[in-house]
Amino acid sequence: MHYAARLNSFISPASHGVLEALARIGAIEGVTHVDLNYPEHFETVSVPQMRKALEKHGLKMNALNMRFKRPFLRGAYANPSAEIRREAEALTEKAAQVCRDMGGDLIIIWLAYDGYDYAMQMDYPQAWNQLVQTLCTLCRDRRLRFAIEYKPYEERGFSLLDSYGTTSCLIRETGAQNLGMVLDFCHMLMKKENPAFAASLLLSQGKLYGVHLNDGEGHCDNGFMVGMCHPWKTLELLYYLKKHAYEGVVYFDTFPVRESAEDELAANIAMFEQLWALLDASAMQAIAQASANQDGMAVQRIFRDFLANGAWRR
Repeated sequence: MHYAARLNSFISPASHGVLEALARIGAIEGVTHVDLNYPEHFETVSVPQMRKALEKHGLKMNALNMRFKRPFLRGAYANPSAEIRREAEALTEKAAQVCRDMGGDLIIIWLAYDGYDYAMQMDYPQAWNQLVQTLCTLCRDRRLRFAIEYKPYEERGFSLLDSYGTTSCLIRETGAQNLGMVLDFCHMLMKKENPAFAASLLLSQGKLYGVHLNDGEGHCDNGFMVGMCHPWKTLELLYYLKKHAYEGVVYFDTFPVRESAEDELAANIAMFEQLWALLDASAMQAIAQASANQDGMAVQRIFRDFLANGAWRR
């Protein structure tokens, strides 16, 4: 499995810029990739400088993440202004060129401001059609894959792309073969979704382009350490990743505030690998049988055995 770090966890306004953060990440055992934000991480670092730094520290770019800020506070692809929509599309096209120049093939799109706050504030069909039109245009570049990272709310009160179901409808309507999803564990908890459910369907469709792993209480985007709130849901997600032989990158999207960024990333990797190790061949078979029979008692026996023995023993 390949692991990616959240670069902003290692950037301190007081002392650490992008290049220093890459050096810190490269020193952590097991980390192979980073996600970069556009244009944020390229405002003071050129593409050649970024490529050189990644190579120096033994890292690769997993994905380039779109970050829409000003002038997109009323939306990017669904902004009521045609001029702003064109600017958002142009910014994404610039990001696509940077992604190719970096040797990457994945653009992750989180439309933080494409949404609304009040009833009657948005013409929903108009906004939806604008989203579809823009994504159809962008996805004509078949050299790249584009992934939607949905979130139910934050930064707006309601997001246009708020759930697995809504985002699936959008992907189907575009008809784009190179448009998929990235699932963020905490975002799904906020929507009261079960991460493994969506992952299992996307994996079977070849549409899961990435996993952002973290945890939270389900009220906001906590970005807690992996497995700290929902270990069994996390384990179920990993079960489907292993079942489908997922070969992508797992990105640890956690937000260290009081913890050391290095220690938290190392702990996330350790937790992932410990949960992954529980899923040996016999455990995979037992879970498959329990889920096929929809047997809650069998599932509880599996959980108890994991807790008692640190493995499936029956």
